[in-house]
Amino acid sequence: MLKRGSLTVTKTSEDGVLEGHRFHLFGTSESGLEVNAYAVTDNTGKAYFNDILIGNGYTLEEVDTGIQYVVPNSQTTDIAWNSVTNASFENVLKKFTVTVKKQDSITGKAQGNGTLAGAVYGVYKNNTLVDTYTTDESGSFTSKEYICGDNWTLRELTSSEGYLVNETVYHIGAEAGNFTVEHNAVSMGVTEDVILGQIAIIKHNDNGDTQIETPEVGAEFEIYLKSKGSYAAANDRERDL
Repeated sequence: MLKRGSLTVTKTSEDGVLEGHRFHLFGTSESGLEVNAYAVTDNTGKAYFNDILIGNGYTLEEVDTGIQYVVPNSQTTDIAWNSVTNASFENVLKKFTVTVKKQDSITGKAQGNGTLAGAVYGVYKNNTLVDTYTTDESGSFTSKEYICGDNWTLRELTSSEGYLVNETVYHIGAEAGNFTVEHNAVSMGVTEDVILGQIAIIKHNDNGDTQIETPEVGAEFEIYLKSKGSYAAANDRERDL
């Protein structure tokens, strides 16, 4: 009679789901016969391989790992006669951070006296606000870490000075299927439209006798952003004639 032993796999999981994880044990036994066996964890996280031919260097792997988890490395194990070998596996959830870079929709950088700093964005899961973040002087922020999923979005809540709120709902793109490791980084670019205005000038003159102001035709004015110091120093979007 061929000698046999057993293997017990203990499963732990970051999200507490223990039941239904499938394991595969395979290799060549001491007798030269091939071993190819499967076992599934119960509600305590245990999977049992019973009456396995003894041998060294079997491969033990988790199969059909849920997409939300990092696939654990396979292990090498031995099966000894009339004894129980123990092995353990842990399921770790995939996670992400998102770095958001805000830009002016036309120039890419702040126009006039506007600023890209101070805009407030909300990170949402299933349309529920989870956290808010404020852009720094470079127009950027990086979030804390979240569990990967296909239900994460980004929305602007408050614009920065000189800009209109962008009402776009941005899909973050943090689906677990996009990644294979535990810690992942997502980068996003968002835009805002600068607030524009108009200036109306009416010039009058009189000869000092009639006290009647007469509109003057042909006068030309240079209009420019005061902080630039001169018409020549301002760019085309900061000046007009």
